[in-house]
Amino acid sequence: MASIGDAVIATDNQDRVTFLNGEAERLTGWRQAEVVGQPVHEVFRITRLPAEDLEPGAPARGADRMQGWLRFTVEHLVPVLLIAGLNLAPRLGYFTLLPLPGGLERAYGNLAVLFGAAAALVVSVTFSREEARFDIPARLGTMGAGLVTVTPWILARAGLTLRLPPQYFDVLTTFAYLGFFIAGGVLIGGCWFLVARALGEAYESWSFRGRAEATLVEWVNQRELRRSVLRLALPIVGSDLLQRGVNVVDALLVGRLGAAELAAVGLSQLLLTFMMALVYGLGVGTTVMVAFHTGATDVRRRAWAVRTSLLIGAVATVGLGGAGLLLSRSVASFMGAEDRLLDLTLEYLHVTWYLFGGYVCLHLASAVFQGAGDTRTPLRAMMGVNVLHVLVAVPLVYGLAGLPRLGVVGAALASGLSEGAGAAWLLWQAKRRGFLGRRSDGWDFQELWRILRVGLPAVGERLITNGMQLIFASIVIGFGVAAYAAHQVGLNIESLSWLPGLGFAKAATMLVGQRLGAKDPRGARPSVHQANVLATGIMTALGASFVLFPRTWVALFTSDPDVLAYSVPLLTALGLLQAPLAIGQVMSGGLRGAGETQVVLMAAIVGGWFIRLPLAYIGGVSINLGMTVVWASMVLDWIVRCGIVSWRFRRLSMSEVRL
Repeated sequence: MASIGDAVIATDNQDRVTFLNGEAERLTGWRQAEVVGQPVHEVFRITRLPAEDLEPGAPARGADRMQGWLRFTVEHLVPVLLIAGLNLAPRLGYFTLLPLPGGLERAYGNLAVLFGAAAALVVSVTFSREEARFDIPARLGTMGAGLVTVTPWILARAGLTLRLPPQYFDVLTTFAYLGFFIAGGVLIGGCWFLVARALGEAYESWSFRGRAEATLVEWVNQRELRRSVLRLALPIVGSDLLQRGVNVVDALLVGRLGAAELAAVGLSQLLLTFMMALVYGLGVGTTVMVAFHTGATDVRRRAWAVRTSLLIGAVATVGLGGAGLLLSRSVASFMGAEDRLLDLTLEYLHVTWYLFGGYVCLHLASAVFQGAGDTRTPLRAMMGVNVLHVLVAVPLVYGLAGLPRLGVVGAALASGLSEGAGAAWLLWQAKRRGFLGRRSDGWDFQELWRILRVGLPAVGERLITNGMQLIFASIVIGFGVAAYAAHQVGLNIESLSWLPGLGFAKAATMLVGQRLGAKDPRGARPSVHQANVLATGIMTALGASFVLFPRTWVALFTSDPDVLAYSVPLLTALGLLQAPLAIGQVMSGGLRGAGETQVVLMAAIVGGWFIRLPLAYIGGVSINLGMTVVWASMVLDWIVRCGIVSWRFRRLSMSEVRL
């Protein structure tokens, strides 16, 4: 079968691959040694297209359907959102719309937004009917609604009262409130449709119409690429979320032991963040080089990259672990820990440093699989780590099942042992998949230089960002405990949107590396663009919810009224931050895949140290403009970073990249 000209894949009775001939290796991009024993559906994926997509003109019809949905959204759903925003904004405290009695908005606000949205939708749809018997009444109704909506302001401005008994007046104000939003829905629905129709007619005559429609056709054609990006990114998001889950479980368990134990674990994790910067950089270098050699189908060089990465990880474990053991007391004391808090912090850190190799190996092994295009195996590993961590931590922390009550030491032991078990399983899977190569493959120290050349700027980026965030936090805490608590709540909320961006950024890194390795530089850009679109869409939607429901988000974490008072400026800043954050993350991921990690480092320096910190200190502290300016500096920071990395990515010639 090896000499047959057609591609041949042989499987056993469990659908696991037993043989690939040369033509099958060429078509699938896999070597036989890599896939023997793997399920055939993971080696050879068959995409079934709908029948209409196989016919001529299917992309154009798909574009027509997309245009229809866009037209419906612009003409009919936008006015619904506008009237809903007009109702919700006063209830969220952005401005006062009407001089209303105290509980009226709370009692009837949801009903009013429902009536207003229905009126806006009905009128906009009525306007779309191109008949005089629909058009003339709709226009007259819109003008009448305009008169109705201004009546409450005229009455309030003139100070008129109807001198009705209180019970009748309450009924009248209720109906007037609901009528106001019904009339407002009619007015907004009618006026917006006229504006949208005028814009549509202008679009028909604009010269770039053909280019816009061609772009829409291209968008439809690339839906399979978007699905591939999603399949890669979503497991990465899950893995990163579960990685944080280990720390969250530690905090939850020791929090029941007392405030000192909880503070010790929190301080320890803050100190560990700095030491993890080197591991993060090594992970970036590993992902890039493994992806590059996977795209080039060079199994031997990929094995060299994997071995070299694990060797650097072993050296880093010894160096970082030793430094941690020597410096933990000094650093913890510098951070303000003393007496019992210092003792508990050192107990947690010392156990962590002795078991630090488990975390390093887990992170690097995950980077290997992600570079090879397999993001599900690290996700399964992290699921197992979290389950094992809970099973081990609960009895060790609380002294159950006949085990001693170890407190924070038990939490550290559970984390280290569970991560070590996850790392061992991933290494076994890597060996089974042929990622480690054969003993006879030897070493190539050129891979060491490649990984360090890509990874060291990523280390610098993480260290510089962590240092900037510490100084930024010190500026925030100068405004008081409530402001700092609100800032911490904001960081927790932001982490929900940060993880999708990080997942798509890692997917972009891997896809660019693989395309460059396959000598397909033209295929690298579309992958990043689709990852960018998906990340921006998801994070912008989350940002809109931050702006529309700020108190609701903050109330999930605290009920303190002093903290809730900061919810509107904080969540508004976080909402505006999402689009530049998404673009900046994904473009940075694409640049990392091309080895341009020094550009990402420069963007972090300019945005964080030359924009955010000076603006926060001068505007917030020196000029005393308050926390609004401090939080606005975060938005400007990421706008600058987004601009730098986007400019570089556009200017980068992928065909000239050498990794």
